[in-house]
Amino acid sequence: NTPEETPGTKHEQGIKYTLVKSSNPLPSTPEAPSYVNGGDVITYILKLENIGESTINDLNVTDAIPEFTTFVAGSMKHEGNDDAVVVMSQDGDVLKWNVSNLEPQTALEMKFDVTVNPLSVDGESSIKNVAYSGFPEIPTVPTDEVEHKQKLEYAVVKSADVAEGLV
Repeated sequence: NTPEETPGTKHEQGIKYTLVKSSNPLPSTPEAPSYVNGGDVITYILKLENIGESTINDLNVTDAIPEFTTFVAGSMKHEGNDDAVVVMSQDGDVLKWNVSNLEPQTALEMKFDVTVNPLSVDGESSIKNVAYSGFPEIPTVPTDEVEHKQKLEYAVVKSADVAEGLV
């Protein structure tokens, strides 16, 4: 269940880095539609890579908990680079990572889990998620959108048998 990376977005705000958003399960695409169900867990992964020649300091990464989902408490984390300093916080439905000391040509991953809320009526929903990154006093830049589709279909069938002896 290794997620495939979605195309990267190169951010050039004085320091060069890429922030690639992916998920597990893989997102739905027009070429390969897939669906999640109520109760399924989606892990969102943000891979931050310093592709420049300067150390990244004070980079803010934010990601909102998507509509139709519930944040899994305690699932917000970062991994893959013990030298980087990452301060994590949550402000309502917005998750925040502040990254410093990310040396050139190194990377780290930021992750969180959500549980898909069940649909209450027959229909379909779209769970969309975008992360943003930027430095203080500089506008933020979005990642590519990751989308999961959810569908609920059901039918009610009523039948009756004629009781024996009654016509």
